Amino acid sequence: MLKGKKATYILLSVIVLIWAIIGYRYFTHFSDQPTRELSFETTYKVPSSKQNESFDLLPTLKDPFLGTTRSTPSMTTKTTPKKVLTNFPQVAYKGMLESGKGKAKVFLIDINGQQHLMTIGEEMQGVKLLSATNQKVVVQFEGTSKEISL
Repeated sequence: MLKGKKATYILLSVIVLIWAIIGYRYFTHFSDQPTRELSFETTYKVPSSKQNESFDLLPTLKDPFLGTTRSTPSMTTKTTPKKVLTNFPQVAYKGMLESGKGKAKVFLIDINGQQHLMTIGEEMQGVKLLSATNQKVVVQFEGTSKEISL
């Protein structure tokens, strides 16, 4: 065994030598790599498209799990009554006017761009005012009622 300063100097030189080898390999690995130039193709080739195959699915009457056959399914159609769509006019609620005593309330309703003063139960241009508060009104047009907010 080495003792004293001589051993320290020998071990220190071995460590410096090892780190020098590691550093040399690290820097030569990254510096020896030649730089590559990237090239891009400017044309795009459209892949050829195949004609889609058409097929029909046949109804199966055999249960794949039980192995039994089902009877032919019966098609039932339900007839639903068709609703007649009415072209509801553009109605907007603009506000409420009341007399100083609070007895007579008149509501400002805009029907298709024309403003009308209406009371409850009154009808203008086919639109009837059913009920009203200071925040919303309920109007009816050809049997269809609609709630309109302020």
